[in-house]
Amino acid sequence: MKNFIILLILALPLHAGMPIDTVLSFTPGSGQDFGHGADVFPENIFGLPSTNASETVPAAAETDILSLGLKGEIIVGVKDYYIVDGDGADFTVFENAFLNQATEKVFAEPAVISVSVDGIHFVEFPFDSLSLAGLAGKTPTHGDQNPYNPEVSGGDSYDLADLGLNQISWIKIRDVATYASLDEDSPYYYPLVMLSGFDLDAVLGINIRHKGESVRDLSDDISINKYSDYLIIETPLPFEYKLYNLAGKAISKGTNSIISTNSLHKGMYILQILYKDKVLTKKLIL
Repeated sequence: MKNFIILLILALPLHAGMPIDTVLSFTPGSGQDFGHGADVFPENIFGLPSTNASETVPAAAETDILSLGLKGEIIVGVKDYYIVDGDGADFTVFENAFLNQATEKVFAEPAVISVSVDGIHFVEFPFDSLSLAGLAGKTPTHGDQNPYNPEVSGGDSYDLADLGLNQISWIKIRDVATYASLDEDSPYYYPLVMLSGFDLDAVLGINIRHKGESVRDLSDDISINKYSDYLIIETPLPFEYKLYNLAGKAISKGTNSIISTNSLHKGMYILQILYKDKVLTKKLIL
C-alpha cells in the first residue's frame, strides 16, 4: 500500500529573520534577579545576541541578559509574526554559556524549550536530562558571527519539523539548570551550588511570516508516493530534487519522478524539491 506525504509551501516568500520583541509572561525562579530591573528588562532580551560574547567570554551585563533563576520561566514571541517551519532550523535561543578553559567544561545552565500557537497549549522539544541533548543553554554564543546562521552563530537552534508543526507564535523557556549537576562525567557538569538559573541573551526567529499572510496547502500540486524500493514524485510542472542523508551529503539528485531507494540503508533522509522557484524540504523515513 502506498503512503502519501503532502508537502506544504508558503503562499508568499518567508521574510528575513527577526528577534523576539514581545514577552507574554515571566515567572522568575529562585536565587537570582539579575537583569530584572525595569530599567533594563525586557529590552535586555530583545534584539541580537551580545556581540561581545564568544566561546570563552560570556555576555555578563544586565543590559544583555536576563537571569530566569532556578525553575524560572518566560514566554516570548515576535509581535505580528509567526515563526514558521522553513528550510533547516527555525529559531535559535542564546544563553551565556561559555567554555571554562581551566576545567575544559562548558558552564551551562540549561532550559527546556516548548512552543505554542495560542500561548496556552505548548509542545515540548524532547530532551535528555543527563546528556542535556535537546536543551537550550549549552552552546556558547559567537557574537562576531551571523546570528541568523546556526552553523556559525552558536546558541541552540530548533526545527519545528521535529515536532510536526508548521508555525508557532510563542516560545517557552523553562529553567532546568540543576540538570547540569546530575552527571559528573558530563562535559557540562558543575556542582549544584554553582548554578543559579538560565541566563537569556536573545531569541531569533530564522524563518518568519507576517500573521496577515496565509499558508496554502499544495496537496493538488505535489505529492510523494513512498513504496518499498522507490519514491514517486507527482507534480504538474517540472521540478528538480536532491536527496540528502542526515550528514548533509547529497546521495541522489535529478529531475526524474521515480527515485530508487533500494540501495539505501533504513533511516531518515531529507528530500529537497525545487518547484515553482521555491525550495520545499521534507524529512522522510525510508
